[in-house]
Amino acid sequence: MDETTSLLNGRPGIVATAETLENIPRVSSDRAVQTQFSLLVLLYARKNVKEIASGTPWEMMQQAKKREKLAERTESDCMALWSEFCEEDEDVESVLFGEMDGMRIIDLLDAAPDALLDDELFYATMASVWTRHGRAVHILDVAARLATYGLLLSYVMHPPDRSTIYVSGAYMGGREWALLLLSLSTGSILVLLAFVLSAPPFPEDASFGLLLVAAFVLTFQLPFSVIHYLPALPLIIALRRRVAETVFPIVALFLPALLLTCFLLSASLNNVFLAAAIPIETRSFLLFLFFAIIVVVFLALILAPSPVHFANDKWKRYGPAVCREARLSFYRIAITYSTRCYFPPPFNLLDFLFFRPLLNFGITVRSFFWRLTIGVIVYIINRLFLATDYATRFLCRYLSL
Repeated sequence: MDETTSLLNGRPGIVATAETLENIPRVSSDRAVQTQFSLLVLLYARKNVKEIASGTPWEMMQQAKKREKLAERTESDCMALWSEFCEEDEDVESVLFGEMDGMRIIDLLDAAPDALLDDELFYATMASVWTRHGRAVHILDVAARLATYGLLLSYVMHPPDRSTIYVSGAYMGGREWALLLLSLSTGSILVLLAFVLSAPPFPEDASFGLLLVAAFVLTFQLPFSVIHYLPALPLIIALRRRVAETVFPIVALFLPALLLTCFLLSASLNNVFLAAAIPIETRSFLLFLFFAIIVVVFLALILAPSPVHFANDKWKRYGPAVCREARLSFYRIAITYSTRCYFPPPFNLLDFLFFRPLLNFGITVRSFFWRLTIGVIVYIINRLFLATDYATRFLCRYLSL
């Protein structure tokens, strides 16, 4: 913001004010700018509390008391500023997303008090940004990852046959190049490593095992990426916390026996299955994946926490800790995909190769390319959502007659 920058010239910055936190100066007569500055100071102070790693027990206890007092004071100040601003001003989005001293409020949400994250206007603003900007871009991102997963399954199910006379790279057809390109744009490191070790990987190559591991990982990753913004998000966070606290330590304890069992199963399958269109390595992987999914579903049913009712707030069904993490996850997703000129896969490769090197010289070219490609697709997807919403409302009214 040019206006904000000029207002802050010659005055204490956010970092300097947050270090003392004695008195937040008035930097602008504009209510939105002053609220943004004050909130940034308070959130920065909460996030950068100095902790002593060593000292006497008394010193550490005193430091802990100071941190508690600071957290209580900044929380009350944050909520007082927010409540006062929301009562008299409607420019909430510019306060949350506006930049001042190189910082934005939405980048400091990890330090935000729970009361701010639970605020209805705060959530409504983030949900509005997500609906207008982030949702359509997220759909493109998920579509690219689903395409990567589909091509990967196609490859491990039906890999190319190695001929007697083999030339490296001779079997890199359209499917293989598309998988390589999408893996590069989505950051699938295991797939890229497999193609670097041998292009393309054959079932008898060690690199083919990396593709099977990648398929296993993506099988359990995709459901979490697809349903980020649905009402199931609190349940996902609750399950993830329970798994991290209980399942992972148990798996680590029995990991040697599990690896030995997998090895013996693979060895036995080599004698059971005969040569077929699907490689034996893929058959073994599918059998292991089948049992793994059964185990995961069984553990999910056991570990699923019982919902707790907090009035009508569905975010708090599994307790305050899960509510905070779920809201932060949703806010991060909305912020990421609502960023201006965000290129989802595979467009991010074109942005990285052609437009980012020219960022200091031709930012308008990058913005124009975004409008010509992602902007058009986002507009079409948003129109489809709007038409679906209208059609749903019409059907509901018609059926209620």
